[in-house]
Amino acid sequence: MRSFLILVFVSQHALAAKVEVYEGAESVLLPCRVGFLLEDTTVTWTRPDLDPSAIHRRHEDRDEPDGQNMHYRGRTAMRANEADPKDLSLTLSKPELSDTGSYDCIISKQKDVLKLTDVELQVKVGMLEVEVTEGSEFIQLPCQTTSPLPADTTVEWSRSEPIPMIVHVFPNSSAELPKKQDEFFCGRTRMREDSLKTGDLSLTLKYPSERDNGHYVCTINTGTDMLRQKVALQHVKKPFPTWATAFLSVMAISLVAGGGFVAYFWYYFKMVSTTEVDEGGESVHLQFKTTPNLPVGATVVWRRSRLGFKLITVHEYSNGESKPGAKYMDRTEMVEDPLTSGDLSLTLRRPRRRDSGIYLCTLCRGKVVLDEKRLRLEVRVPQVKVSEGVDAVLPWKTWIPPPEKATVEWSRHEPWPMIVHVYQSGSNCLEKQTWLYRGRTKMEDEDPRKNRNLSLVLHQPTVLDSGEYTCTIKEEERVVRTKCLRLHVRDFNHISDDEENGEKTPLIRYCGPQSV
Repeated sequence: MRSFLILVFVSQHALAAKVEVYEGAESVLLPCRVGFLLEDTTVTWTRPDLDPSAIHRRHEDRDEPDGQNMHYRGRTAMRANEADPKDLSLTLSKPELSDTGSYDCIISKQKDVLKLTDVELQVKVGMLEVEVTEGSEFIQLPCQTTSPLPADTTVEWSRSEPIPMIVHVFPNSSAELPKKQDEFFCGRTRMREDSLKTGDLSLTLKYPSERDNGHYVCTINTGTDMLRQKVALQHVKKPFPTWATAFLSVMAISLVAGGGFVAYFWYYFKMVSTTEVDEGGESVHLQFKTTPNLPVGATVVWRRSRLGFKLITVHEYSNGESKPGAKYMDRTEMVEDPLTSGDLSLTLRRPRRRDSGIYLCTLCRGKVVLDEKRLRLEVRVPQVKVSEGVDAVLPWKTWIPPPEKATVEWSRHEPWPMIVHVYQSGSNCLEKQTWLYRGRTKMEDEDPRKNRNLSLVLHQPTVLDSGEYTCTIKEEERVVRTKCLRLHVRDFNHISDDEENGEKTPLIRYCGPQSV
């Protein structure tokens, strides 16, 4: 009789179960069921890694607290459900992080002992909170599991407010993802390909903005278990820069002191010659010519400053040797033998927006300053002006071809982050494109890499397309180069007199049928 009963027990043996709960929850249920019960049996819940290992013991309808681990005293209960006596589940109240572990449900009668099931309990910290600073290129929303997951596991990231939205699904194909994913997140999300093997199911969200604030849920479906983890994302403004605080303090002191500092800063920023150049140009010439046949031992140093603080060496000529500053390698050049000719001008190749600032050229011999010149360099974002309805070309022709496996991505960050166009592995990746630009973009050159032409054509532009566009060359996740352009689309129905009289490019106007 005893062997028959044991065989019945074995047929009811359940697979291991996983249960997850957040710390601070009211309670958590550890499931255990049998096909039928025998008389005079004892049910024991244990945790093998503890001493004593007994978590809860029940004989017939009575709990037996003797031998219970003190950590669980007063926190465990088994259902006294006469309608369903086969339910041997254990309720654990106020779960703590230290409760994480493996729990066994064991039934015994005299000398016969059988483990019915084991439950893997994981107690997590309450909802994770993640902050991202304004202007960040991406943010990672964490979601971790303790072990590798089955190959058929699916992962879904979602948001519930302001309306339910699907943020990302994994695994996905380029054809399926756009059908499930909300358009607001199109082209902005990514998970690692080996996520199931590593257990790292974190989501990378590109170009986070204030509109991304909210609660995100990572749902893991293994087929037998469904696990969830919540993440709260908070987008925060950039703190007021220290240098700006210092500058305003100096300005306030200068006003109180009678305006002496104000006059100095006015001279420093306004009373210097300004050189303007568009970003992406081949080079810019910062001119400084003085008397020829300067002392042989003289030194020429070009330095750059922003708002008068922290000078950075751009280029130096000393002892007949010319060398660029650490941050300007291969981008600066002076004429040969500048001391003889008196031409101390500097050529800066491939000017970028961050090169803008006050440039100070100092000619000195030892500690004696022989001559000095200040000038301002302003590197502007190139502008492209078109009329509504006329195809716009956002130009970028590089002097170095992009890497063979590079991705070319045109994007906008205002009024919200948008993917305008993506070119990868010799083809256009239209599934990553924001819906607003679908069917309206193409690369100007059929082979952008070979011809080094990354220009983008935008069909039928409207005033809503006006703004700053960024073209980014990426190799895997590494940014190789970027270029910014500003597009100005003019509404031909609302043109100012100055623009109409001063603009050399003819505007296209619609002429409808006219009555006789």
